Amino acid sequence: TYQSLGLVTSYTLELGLLAITPIVRIGWGEDLPLQDQFPLGGAQGFPGLAVEQLRGDREVFGGLDVSHPIRGTLRWEVLAAVGRSANGGDLFADTDWLGGVRVGLAAGTPIGDVQAAYGLTSTGIDNVFVRIGRWF
Repeated sequence: TYQSLGLVTSYTLELGLLAITPIVRIGWGEDLPLQDQFPLGGAQGFPGLAVEQLRGDREVFGGLDVSHPIRGTLRWEVLAAVGRSANGGDLFADTDWLGGVRVGLAAGTPIGDVQAAYGLTSTGIDNVFVRIGRWF
């Protein structure tokens, strides 16, 4: 048996055409199997890393997503984030914190957003992020 507790919250504020969404994720678990560990950044991943590249039984993530329409359903997006993922230990330890930024384009479609972006972490790791449709 294992235990886990997770909290995810976000709220979109609209200032004219600008959409600003703060995101907070906190997760804690004990003896979690791999498939139930917390991926840093959740389904949208952490800027600069592959989705689910860092997993652990502890996660702290804070992000700010800003977007603005360009034309029709096409928009630019910027995600700035800070977070940490670990196995065991203090949830808010002083080590292994990452910062990251992802910049790209997204378009709304009937199957969900189609996104293409480039991300970079504070460790210098970078990644191209492409998503077609909504991930469940």
